[in-house]
Amino acid sequence: MNKSAGGSPNCYLPGGEALKHTPKFRRNAASLECATEYVRRLPRLAAILPVLLLALAAGAGCDRPFDQWFRPPGKPVEPVAQTQPELEYEPPIATRPAAEPFERIVNLGKSARGRQIEMYEFGRKSLPAVLIIGGVHGDEPQGAEVAAKLVEYIRLNRAEFADAHVVIIPCLNPDGRAAGTRGNFNGVDLNRNMPADNWEKTTGRYNGGKNPSSEPETGLLISAIESVKPALTISIHAIAGGKQCNNWDGPAERTARAMAKFNGYPPKATIGYPTPGSLGSWAGKDRSMAVITLEMPSALTAEKCWEQNRQALISAIKGR
Repeated sequence: MNKSAGGSPNCYLPGGEALKHTPKFRRNAASLECATEYVRRLPRLAAILPVLLLALAAGAGCDRPFDQWFRPPGKPVEPVAQTQPELEYEPPIATRPAAEPFERIVNLGKSARGRQIEMYEFGRKSLPAVLIIGGVHGDEPQGAEVAAKLVEYIRLNRAEFADAHVVIIPCLNPDGRAAGTRGNFNGVDLNRNMPADNWEKTTGRYNGGKNPSSEPETGLLISAIESVKPALTISIHAIAGGKQCNNWDGPAERTARAMAKFNGYPPKATIGYPTPGSLGSWAGKDRSMAVITLEMPSALTAEKCWEQNRQALISAIKGR
């Protein structure tokens, strides 16, 4: 409390002259004046409110037309179509390569008498191939039948050969098989007709043909080998007199010995007699390819031969 000039007390009551000079009073007065001006201008703000809202909508990128903002209650709002921005380029679409088929059948060509010769390819082509040939001699039916049984076995046990590459020609000599003869339709022994360095012009049971590779079947086999490029070739035959063996040429001794653990046949570097123009001579000796001539007992049925050699063939396919 202060005293006035007359000495009488001058209380700072609302509306008092001294109160007007305090900072708090001045702030309150300014706020009151702003509020009064706002109330005075309200009608004018109400008049321009729609224009302000439209401007705000345009500035904010609103995707709804203005007239939809004020639809009567209950009236549905039409959906606004969304547009995608145009791309300057088409982005590449990632695609998964098609799965490689497990089995592929190749038509090699025709025999001397026009019979079809087929080749069955299983597994992954990117892996080294094992080529198995049956039915080279028509009077050794066990060879063709064991090769055919192997085809069926692989079909029924795909998972077992998922990481292998097997190529099988079940019957190279369909004409001889039909006639029950060693040679083909022209009477030529296909295992003496290969263009080996030791080829000879022979006659009789081991007729080597007029020239090396004179027979269509021989040419088809050579083409198949050049195409497949096998890491191992097994040619299935049958032999009499208890001379069954795993005959090896080229770098195939290890495989011959591994097969012996399953079929019990002795591994041999020679069959015991000359074989000019044979597959082993041409591929094994001349080209240093791994070749097994699997000689099974001719006295056994094809079923027995299959039982003896199934695991031996599988072990060779898997490189065990």
